[in-house]
Amino acid sequence: MFSDPRRTRSHHPRDLRARLDDREKRAHHPDLTKLAGWKAMQKEADLPEGRWDEERRWALRMGLTGADSIEDKSIPTFARGELPHFAGINTFLKAPYAEDVTEVADYDATVLGIPFDGGTTYRPGTRFGPQGVRKISALYTPYNYEVGVDLREQMTLCDAGDVFTIPANIEKSFDQISRAVSHVFSSGSLPIMIGGDHSIGFPCVRGIAECTSKKIGIVHFDRHADIQEKDLDERMHTTPWFHSTNLPNVPAKNLVQIGIGGWQVPREAVKVARERETNIITMGDMEKMGVDKTIEMALEMAWDGVDMVYMSFDIDSIDCGFVPGTGWPEPGGFLPREALALASGVAAEGICGMELVEVSPPYDTSDITALMGTRVIVDVLGALVSNGKLGAHKPISTSRSRSRMANSKESAGPMPHDHGPEGHHHHHDHAHHGHGHNHAHGDHLHSHMHHEDAAADLQVLATQFIDGFLQAADKTSYLKLAGVPFERASKDGSKALKLIDVELKTDWQVGTASPSFGSRELSYLPFPGEMVRERTNMSLVYVSMDEKSLLDIRDFLLQRKTEIEE
Repeated sequence: MFSDPRRTRSHHPRDLRARLDDREKRAHHPDLTKLAGWKAMQKEADLPEGRWDEERRWALRMGLTGADSIEDKSIPTFARGELPHFAGINTFLKAPYAEDVTEVADYDATVLGIPFDGGTTYRPGTRFGPQGVRKISALYTPYNYEVGVDLREQMTLCDAGDVFTIPANIEKSFDQISRAVSHVFSSGSLPIMIGGDHSIGFPCVRGIAECTSKKIGIVHFDRHADIQEKDLDERMHTTPWFHSTNLPNVPAKNLVQIGIGGWQVPREAVKVARERETNIITMGDMEKMGVDKTIEMALEMAWDGVDMVYMSFDIDSIDCGFVPGTGWPEPGGFLPREALALASGVAAEGICGMELVEVSPPYDTSDITALMGTRVIVDVLGALVSNGKLGAHKPISTSRSRSRMANSKESAGPMPHDHGPEGHHHHHDHAHHGHGHNHAHGDHLHSHMHHEDAAADLQVLATQFIDGFLQAADKTSYLKLAGVPFERASKDGSKALKLIDVELKTDWQVGTASPSFGSRELSYLPFPGEMVRERTNMSLVYVSMDEKSLLDIRDFLLQRKTEIEE
């Protein structure tokens, strides 16, 4: 019944290494050192643990030390943090709640719920999607064994709560959604949206697109094309990509839709897709090509000539046998493993934001649809971290500011947060900055500029800052995130001057003038037309009852730059 221990063959790597030349070793016995399981076990030893220790100390401080009978002294009286998974007030992955939304800039990524199902044309209930996903996300730890990533230790994540949507008004809800997404994106934090029905795709993309003049591609996982102009006379959940690809910096040729097919693709949508020359990969195409080739093709088409890519994941792209809790269930979709591999593969090249949509808890069974949605999000975050692409979306330097400055200083090098299709162009990681690294405008001035000409460099920074200010939906938050002081001392230091105004002045430099050698005359050189340069400057206006002071934005940026470099 029991094996003779003298005849039992060990498969442990230490024993295998001792018998590498053993001719009697059976060919089908694997070398465990070549398996992902063994490699993942070793990789875990290299992951940091400081954040977990900090969280447990925080939990004791916030939740009181446990009763005397509790042997594990890391357990508090009141549940705080990750444990236990069945308790606590749920944010996504029990991440910190950013009640003050101006604090999202302190985090690498921000989750925001969009509880809106006013665009639904069949089964409602996705307004409860954010609650359902958050609740079941408590089941997960931040560590993935196979990927070898610990999100708690290797990134910062917060939950900003839900957007205040208006159930009876689609367009007002769209405006609220775009404003919220713009706020998170312009802060430098990666926006992760949990819907909500798929109509939110348009205002989410618009929220990002209005923050930058850079071009955006879209990778869309779904069984439905969702690109007709209207449905039931409104912009419903079948229409987001029609309106998104109407935006000037969201080309239709860079919309890639994966998984489309079945009996729920309206012909109106097919006509638009054909006219706009979008890219559709059916479920059958994916099966024939395989996951890896599908990822390769999708990335090639989505990234062709654009600067960033947005991911939209509709949970109904997965076979409805695995995700019953959705508004438009459709058989024949992805298997869960296929869906996770595809989403991770696309995210591995970097994204500027993502949405998970169409989770409808009222139709769910045992939370399995919400759990699948949670898994898609954490796998995307894991892929971003493991491939060094978290932060590759930073859009602060727009193509408009690049073209404006190209003639004035071609050798200035890459501008702060100016990223091409390959992603983040500066080569440092979060370990260099520390986990609390704040990607807001003023904190990132030190890493990107060549210093051949300090004055020209400073003008580049000023131009970028002004462009960002002009495009920001919430200008007060923009100034706060950049560290602009809203009070400063008067000349004699006895009073505080208040920031009340921002002045913008545009000059056109049409020539140069300098003293002639050996005379008091000016030597004047007019520029030819193609060299005439536009130069806009900003001044911050501070006042008190008896004093007014102007702070040139270049002086402020120089001061911030000096502080950071010190």
